[in-house]
Amino acid sequence: MHRSFMGTTISIISFMLVLFLLLTIPTRAQRTTTETPKTEFIFRGFSGNQSNIVTTGAATIKPDGLLRLTDRNSNVTGTSFYHKPVRLLETNTSSTNSTVRSFSTSFVFVIIPTSSSNGGFGFTFTLSPTPDRTGAESAQYLGLLNKANDGNSTNHVFAVEFDTVQGFKDGADRTGNHIGLNFNSLTSDVQEPVVYYDNEDPNRKEDFPLQSGDPIRAILDYDGPTQTLNLTVYPANLKSRPQLQGEISRVHTTSWAGVFLAAAIF
Repeated sequence: MHRSFMGTTISIISFMLVLFLLLTIPTRAQRTTTETPKTEFIFRGFSGNQSNIVTTGAATIKPDGLLRLTDRNSNVTGTSFYHKPVRLLETNTSSTNSTVRSFSTSFVFVIIPTSSSNGGFGFTFTLSPTPDRTGAESAQYLGLLNKANDGNSTNHVFAVEFDTVQGFKDGADRTGNHIGLNFNSLTSDVQEPVVYYDNEDPNRKEDFPLQSGDPIRAILDYDGPTQTLNLTVYPANLKSRPQLQGEISRVHTTSWAGVFLAAAIF
């Protein structure tokens, strides 16, 4: 998601609910795996959870319980992360191999632009060895990386990108309204326009804007044995089947990772 841009307007990004479940479901071939107890946290609003949710930059927990990542100021970043890391890898006791644990997460968010134009730039759900984003830049870097480290394999960053602005290297998507899977870079390895599948006609896709100002639900399901991640994004009052699939292998992860949300405005 490198880009050139003009006329970007400010948008406010808020979260109402976050659920995260990390678990191990070994297949028969994995019975020798040393299993780690599952990790689970659910926030139905964030009021009273300041000790569990750490915010930096423009991010804050509002009195009404919303987690807001950005505000009405320009050129800002906001980050929010769970207060302790989670274990992502399981070690096989019969070999030196390790596998990524299965996990699932769901959250509801709202992106509110301050005008009728597209908001900028979006946000990411990220797994990284450290939530410290010191030096991360705003605009196309989404408060996650910067010009110097974008694309470095040593980042060990996996991010699900929710992008509202079209730009350079954004592929066939012409609107900028897309979701993507990113590994160590803000250039998506896998990218799809934002759509949901109609329940009455599963072959019919309906597009909708991320910056609509209405609640949107995102669901990520990762299956460790098959290394497959499914991403579903849809208006919170509807239902949909997954519309984006990608692979996360051992090479993209570290044993422990921080779970966080990052956003930026130009």
